[in-house]
Amino acid sequence: MCGSGATFECSCPKGHLFKWQSQPVHCKMPLGNLVVSSGILFTGSSPKAVINLFEQCNIACMTDRTYRNIQSCYLIPAVHNVWEGNNTVELQMCREGNVKVGGDARFCSPGHTAKYASYSLMNMETGVILATELVQVTEVKNSCHMELEGLKKCLAALKQAGVMVSDLITDRHSMVKSYMKKEQPSIRHWFDVWHVAKGSKVYKELQDVITSNFLMNDIKKLSPGEQTSDLEAFHSLVCQFVPKSTHYFYDAMKARLLVAALHSNENAQRLQALKRDGTPRYRLSYPKAKKGEHCLKVIKEGCTYDYVMDLMEEAYDLRQEFQSYSLARKGLPMSNSPPPPLTSQVNRVSLEEALARHKARFNKSH
Repeated sequence: MCGSGATFECSCPKGHLFKWQSQPVHCKMPLGNLVVSSGILFTGSSPKAVINLFEQCNIACMTDRTYRNIQSCYLIPAVHNVWEGNNTVELQMCREGNVKVGGDARFCSPGHTAKYASYSLMNMETGVILATELVQVTEVKNSCHMELEGLKKCLAALKQAGVMVSDLITDRHSMVKSYMKKEQPSIRHWFDVWHVAKGSKVYKELQDVITSNFLMNDIKKLSPGEQTSDLEAFHSLVCQFVPKSTHYFYDAMKARLLVAALHSNENAQRLQALKRDGTPRYRLSYPKAKKGEHCLKVIKEGCTYDYVMDLMEEAYDLRQEFQSYSLARKGLPMSNSPPPPLTSQVNRVSLEEALARHKARFNKSH
């Protein structure tokens, strides 16, 4: 057995040898290992959950260590290659004129203790993600500064690609407001209506609302047309690929973020589904905010996953070109150097020292 593959070598009494393999093998790697690993990452599944599922069903599968080797050597480079190819096409289409974009951040955990924040800019006319950046807290002063840093990176990426941004729609983040006013005066900065509305409770006295200087100033900058609801939907999609309850290291987190962006871009223009008689399909919903009242929601056509085949082919091509982990690590242009991990800022101790301290703590005589 080798991961998901099995090899049998048989011989008969007359000395004839026969070798049978359950699947193709490429330079000692069963291709099933590559296919299953690709499926885990490209669908946003949890590697530990999938491997545990195979183990409980007594189905041969690779180990977690093998998955991580395949992920770092072939899958993550494949994601970056496919994303850069698709993103280049989208950016070229945006160079023909000014672009209105919506921006928002998503944090890996609530509160002020987040380790990662991803910031994305979406083309408000097409719903396509034009730029998405991952920021680690070690890159900035504290987690409160990650949203602004992500915006800076995204705007710099669009500028480098020759895309002219005319309008930016965001929430009411104070650092973003100050930065856009002082550093990006050429870009018209608007606020999403929902983010302004949710800041004023309906039960507040009218006097408080009218005399609020912050609210009055923000109302002047309400977006007249485009809103960031599609960007919020993208962040919900990201949660399927990068659940907040699961920790991933920087490279894996960035790859999953890009896969989510590929999925979102491919399905950004889905049409409303139709019944057999040609009438549009809807469904009833009873949201909590409506307090028992219903609302109609559009049912769209099913999602497509053509990008997964592109990723699979790219991963297979990389395996064909680099036939071992060591060759892949030497020859493949890995992603940009990730920021140092949080543990790089602490005084590290050896396991033996930690065990000695642990025993000394609990073996004291009282």
